[in-house]
Amino acid sequence: MAMQICTLGFPISQILKQKRGARETNRVLAEFDEKRLGSSVDSDTVQGSERSVSLKSKQRGKMQSMESLDECLAGNRDSLQIYASVVELNGENIVFLGKVHEFRQAWQKAFHSISLSADESRRARDEMFRHALSIFVTLVHSGTASFPINIESPIYNHLVAIFGPATALVAKSDGSSRASSLSTTSTVTPWDEPQALSPVTSPTEEFASFPMRNLMKRSQSNLSIGGQSSSDRATSLKEQELEGDGILKEDKDEHDPLEGLPVPGDFNVKVFDAAYQSIRYMVWSETWQRYMVWKQKGNHDSIARTI
Repeated sequence: MAMQICTLGFPISQILKQKRGARETNRVLAEFDEKRLGSSVDSDTVQGSERSVSLKSKQRGKMQSMESLDECLAGNRDSLQIYASVVELNGENIVFLGKVHEFRQAWQKAFHSISLSADESRRARDEMFRHALSIFVTLVHSGTASFPINIESPIYNHLVAIFGPATALVAKSDGSSRASSLSTTSTVTPWDEPQALSPVTSPTEEFASFPMRNLMKRSQSNLSIGGQSSSDRATSLKEQELEGDGILKEDKDEHDPLEGLPVPGDFNVKVFDAAYQSIRYMVWSETWQRYMVWKQKGNHDSIARTI
């Protein structure tokens, strides 16, 4: 028994001593490296990290709040409209946000009374559908809008499902050649057109997971607008905004293309909410930040004179 213990015990003890010695050697070498290099490297690293954090903090501090954009959209947005149309060339986004804001106000006004009769409620709902349809036709649908907004495919397809039939009737009644271009599937990249609308909770998370719908299917007349000057584009957008106010109002002397068309069950005051959130976040993160810098530099008057 004693021989077996010695045979096994001595080798094991030697192995343990070697491990302890190796650990001590590594510790001494690590201390030496820290003394020689640690102070300078750590100092540069810490200072670099602090500078990076400080820069990011300053950049975040310069970001204008979303609330400031909302106040502008709810009030006088003419200056923002001029900047977006002339400088950013995306004035349709500001027009859309403004029109949706007005649509929500009109809805609240139309249904302010809880004692509406069934007939009054039906007429109010029909009027609100026409109001919303004018927004969709002039600002959203790529086959009818001169400058359609660019939103995610699921959101766009959901709106097409609600307003598509009415849009086709309006385009047909106008004798427009665009009536044949009202397909909801892109012939260029049909795989970019998801058919189901997933619930949207956050512009920064959900919207980024879907591709923007392809706009190459615009009509030839719409594509030619790309050659317009910035002032012409701003003028066209202003005319488009005014045109949308009454494009679908019922005319007693003419045939109503929407007569007899039932209002879709999915239509409600929140019909544009997903598109609004998407465009609003896009405007806030890009256009609004640059606009505030542009405004502080006092460039408004010089550009306003060109329109």
